[in-house]
Amino acid sequence: MGLSLGIACCVLIALFVKDEWTFDTFHTKADRIYRVYAREDYGKDEKFFYTTTPFPMGPALKDNFAEVENQVRINNIGSPVKVGENLFNEQITIGGQDFFELFDFEIVNGNREALREQSGIVLTQATAKKYFGETDPINKTISIQLDTTFEEFTVKAVTANLPTNSSIQFEVLISDLNYPKLYNPRVLTSAWFDINPRNLCAAKRRY
Repeated sequence: MGLSLGIACCVLIALFVKDEWTFDTFHTKADRIYRVYAREDYGKDEKFFYTTTPFPMGPALKDNFAEVENQVRINNIGSPVKVGENLFNEQITIGGQDFFELFDFEIVNGNREALREQSGIVLTQATAKKYFGETDPINKTISIQLDTTFEEFTVKAVTANLPTNSSIQFEVLISDLNYPKLYNPRVLTSAWFDINPRNLCAAKRRY
């Protein structure tokens, strides 16, 4: 009994460690993707560390550092979603237009250019089935409330359900081209002390 219990514990620990060590390694550019953090230092006992960054950070890095090939801002909002006569309360993920340039989430239907369009939307297989059953969801219309107005989006891609060892999780994904509908220009371009989205950047290799 003791030996069996010990072996079972070792197997479970090994599986846990393997899962932890394989986080995000399925991305082919994993060794070139960096998550940006924010650290504020105002002197003794006034040092703050954030795992999120201001909206202007991603574009500023890409504009000022030649090594930065792509930048992606990722943010989540809670919002009502209408599909036909059905209303859902969902967490909407907003991703940069280069999202699928950085991350290798499997597209099972549609194309990887979905976030190049303001009205494009990406669903996981589970969410597509929840909204449309077994019907092909591509080019179907979904309405999402952004600020106070419902905006129409067209399903352009469906991904496989995301692996559990991914630090990025989403069910409904839209483009950051929709940020101006949610935030004023100052927040997006110059509010360096407004900590909100995550910024992830893929940097070019140095040879």
